[in-house]
Amino acid sequence: MDRKNEIWARLKKKMSNKRTAKRGIASSNGTVPPREIVVQRLSSEPDNKQTYKPVQPREFVSFDYPEITVKTLKSACSHYFNLPAKNCDVLVSNKGPSCTNINQIPMRKDKVYLVRFVIDSENEDSANYSRHRVTSTVSASSSQQYNFLNDSISSPPSKKRSVKSTESENGFDKPSYPVSVSVESILNAGKLIQPVKKSKCVLDFESFNIHDKVWKIEMSGEVLIEQESFASGGFREAYMVEKIKDHSKWVLKKFNQATVKTILETLDSSLEDITRKQVQMHTAASQITKAFNSKISQEFGESFTYNNVYFCKINTTPYTIEEYVDGQFKKWINNNGVIVPLSDMATIKDKEIF
Repeated sequence: MDRKNEIWARLKKKMSNKRTAKRGIASSNGTVPPREIVVQRLSSEPDNKQTYKPVQPREFVSFDYPEITVKTLKSACSHYFNLPAKNCDVLVSNKGPSCTNINQIPMRKDKVYLVRFVIDSENEDSANYSRHRVTSTVSASSSQQYNFLNDSISSPPSKKRSVKSTESENGFDKPSYPVSVSVESILNAGKLIQPVKKSKCVLDFESFNIHDKVWKIEMSGEVLIEQESFASGGFREAYMVEKIKDHSKWVLKKFNQATVKTILETLDSSLEDITRKQVQMHTAASQITKAFNSKISQEFGESFTYNNVYFCKINTTPYTIEEYVDGQFKKWINNNGVIVPLSDMATIKDKEIF
C-alpha cells in the first residue's frame, strides 16, 4: 500500500511540475506573466471630444518577458505592430493620460491594454506602410452650421502617397507595399460621406500698431472657410480657414448669439468696436511678453510668446483671425483667474506646477 501511495505521489508531483513549467517563471512580485496579452490599438490623436478611438479590433500580442512593465508592454507592442518603441504610448483609458508606471493602469475586467503610436515626421512613412496600417475616417462635428456666403465649394482631392522603399538591417533596400484593405474598410466605404461645405471669399488681415496707434492692412488673400464650426467656447465660435495661395491653416472667430445680445443690449456697444478691442489687447499682451523675453537671463529658460491675431470683416460682420495651432488643448485656469481643479489622473509634474 505504501508503495502504491509513493508511486501516485511521484506522478502527482511530476504532473504539477509539468503544469508550472508551461506557465513560466514568476516575476518579482510573485505573479507569473502571461504568454499573450490583449491589446487595443487607439488612434494617434484624439477627436474633437478629446477621445482616442479604436482603429482596429483587439488583438493577441505575444509577450515573452519575465515581468509586465510599461517598458516591456511598449517593447511587445512595438515588435508586433512593427513600429518604433519610442513612439508607443500606453494609456490609462481612451481619454488618457499616458502611463509612466504599470501601477497606474486600472484593473480592468477584460484585461485589455490600451496603446497608441505617436506618429512623427521621421517615422511617418514606416507607420503608413507597416503591416498593421489603419485608415481612419474623421466624422463631421455636430456644431452649428453658419453660411458665410451663398456659394459653397467642395474640398480639394487628397494627394496619393507613392510607395517608397525602406532600408533593411543588412544594408540592402527592400520594397515596402501597403497591406490589403480590410473588409470593414470596404464596407465603410459604401457609406455616403458628404464633402465639407466651404465658402470662398477675399479677406483683408488688419493689424494694430501699438506705437503709432493705427490700423493697417497687413495682407490680403483668397480663403476657403468651412461653414461648420469645429470648436466653440463661452463667447465665440471657431471656424477652420485655408489660404488658397499657400494652403496655410487659420482660425476665424465670431461671437455667438448670447454674446452678441450682451454686447448690443447690456454693454451698449457695437460688435466691431469690441472685436477691434480684442485685437488691441492681444497686441498689448504680445508686446509685454517681448519686453519680458528681452530682459530675462538664459538660466530662466524658454518663455511663452503670442501668435499674431488680425481683424477682418465678411460683408458687415466683424471677426478675428489667427494662425492655427495644432495640438491638444488643456485648460489650467479660467478667465476669472480661478485655477481649474486637477483631475485624479493628473501627473506628478502637473501637481508640482499647480
